[in-house]
Amino acid sequence: CQNVAIIRTLSEDVEGVEKILVQAKDIHSPRVELRCEVYLSRIDRIEVETSVRRINVDDVETLGVKAYDKQGNVFSSLEGLQFEWQVGDESILRMPTTTCRRTS
Repeated sequence: CQNVAIIRTLSEDVEGVEKILVQAKDIHSPRVELRCEVYLSRIDRIEVETSVRRINVDDVETLGVKAYDKQGNVFSSLEGLQFEWQVGDESILRMPTTTCRRTS
């Protein structure tokens, strides 16, 4: 018995917002039926969230990603999406400053 269902859309392209009704039935209990509305939309923008302002070389930091449609609605899940990360402004990449200590 599972308490989660993963649904994947096969739509190539979505224009505007599309509403889809999803129905699920328990094959062992035909009277048990679940229904929910799923809204599909195109991602308009993505925001990357982190708990720190600077990530140093060799540091490990968990990044969060939120996606929004044109109306500003947040997507409830980005599961299954693959991201290819690119740095648009390489001036934000800086080598860490090192301090040299002199010993006498």
